[in-house]
Amino acid sequence: VHIAEMNPLDRLVRRTVADLQDIISMVAHPEEVVSNHGKKVAWDKTGLSKEHDIIGDRFGFKKIIVVMTAPGMVIGIHSRSGLIVWKKYLGAHKGKLSEVKPQKFFITRGSSAEGNVEMLILGSLVESSQSFVALINPLNGAEISYKALPYQIEQASMLPLINSEHTHLIMVIDTQQKVHVFPDTEESSRAVAKNSQKIFFYLTNPEKTQLTGYSIHSVSGGLQAEQAWNIAFPGGETMVTLAAHDANEPIKSAGRVLGNRAVLLKYINANLLALGTYTPAGGTGSNNVKTAPTMKSKEPVVRIYLVDTVAGAIVHNVVHKDAEGPVHMVQTENVLVYSFWNNKKDRNELSVLELYENTKHEITTAMDMRMFQSNTSSFSSMQLEKPRVLSQSYILPVGVKGMSVTQTMHGITTKNILVALTNDKVLSIDKKFLDPRRPMGKPTPEDQEEMLVPYQPYLPLVSTAILSYTHTIFGLRGIAVAPAQIESTSMMVAYGTDIFYCRVTPAKAYDCLGEDFNYPALILAVVGLGALSWAVVWFQGRRELSEAWK
Repeated sequence: VHIAEMNPLDRLVRRTVADLQDIISMVAHPEEVVSNHGKKVAWDKTGLSKEHDIIGDRFGFKKIIVVMTAPGMVIGIHSRSGLIVWKKYLGAHKGKLSEVKPQKFFITRGSSAEGNVEMLILGSLVESSQSFVALINPLNGAEISYKALPYQIEQASMLPLINSEHTHLIMVIDTQQKVHVFPDTEESSRAVAKNSQKIFFYLTNPEKTQLTGYSIHSVSGGLQAEQAWNIAFPGGETMVTLAAHDANEPIKSAGRVLGNRAVLLKYINANLLALGTYTPAGGTGSNNVKTAPTMKSKEPVVRIYLVDTVAGAIVHNVVHKDAEGPVHMVQTENVLVYSFWNNKKDRNELSVLELYENTKHEITTAMDMRMFQSNTSSFSSMQLEKPRVLSQSYILPVGVKGMSVTQTMHGITTKNILVALTNDKVLSIDKKFLDPRRPMGKPTPEDQEEMLVPYQPYLPLVSTAILSYTHTIFGLRGIAVAPAQIESTSMMVAYGTDIFYCRVTPAKAYDCLGEDFNYPALILAVVGLGALSWAVVWFQGRRELSEAWK
């Protein structure tokens, strides 16, 4: 059972038992306790932690950045020093070299008291129609297991299920729509079969501009995927980009408080997929879809669709006429940010969509909130209600290569949109500048109470918002982010031909002291104040004593 599905009492019991087991293990085996004084940890047989300082820190800044290249080389890079800790070629197995094509990798076990961290890698063998699955320790690159698979992989995803060894389950779909589960154990298969009615996935067919959804069913001999719905977009359209919602994203608040103390409830749908299509001017595209009409347009068109991937329903769509790609987008909470090229104005534009619950009346009191929640106690994609959508567009003076969003441990810190620019730099944009509710005219007292920034079409491009500073990240292709152990900080890796790493603090480092903090001055100040307080008390006592003798 996943920890998110447990009730608070079961979580407390589970945490208490785990803490007691750790205390007993620490007393029974003190030599295996992780120490920050140069001692090797139990899982470290080669001096890795001592040489590269891999011992965990309380802020969570020391990480191993795992990079997988197209030819099949996997590399572990230390986030603090930038040194290569380990590297491994996936095609080298049992003294034999094979040409491989890596497809996906997942961190199936991200932490362990014994250091048994696991990363699962899926790929295909170029010389045959087979695939492979490899388990690697991402801390030192040691191969845990390797297995050849007698089928080709169509899709793979991590499920919100863990087994008794605290390993996340990976679902793999082959070209015959058969479902395979890793770790390949009876316990894992039972867990997936038990939750099969809750598991849905989708596949895209860019050549036919189709989006197909599947459900999972138990059959004799295992699990099988079955088509649940299909969306065939108009024939002139071409899929150019996708942006899925992060189902594990922590969300601090389900609503947004306005200046008049009313609440806009966020429309949060973990099954929401943003999809961008492009229709060229005057053409009908290269596909031949008979299930959908062919779209002809005198001018190029960019369309944005929001699709619920469980029900196969289009929740919302936006049309930008006389627009072209490249289109890049990112989803976070109830917000979608995307970029495109405006032909009419000859400029790059960033647009933002914010989705809110379509309540019948404004929620201003706790009673209104309670009445709304009583009517919507559970969420189901089969009973969708279209959201209320707020939108706005802004001008960005530089082209866009990719987009991402900062992530923090609990989702409390405000989010910044990270933009990979065409000049191979990374720009951090405060979300308050991408707010569709920014007032057009003079802000009202309610707008000021909400701290809304007056609308300006141009987004500020200040040098302090360039995360890559003066560095050029050659061949920049994308951005990956991960949270640190402290709430204020998110870690970012921009990758391409070059790799650039830095820490991002959207609301500044409010929960820790900076590395340049003057600790000696603080210690001297505390000691000085303590000595001064003692002196004052001593002199006051001497004065009172002398006055008593008079």
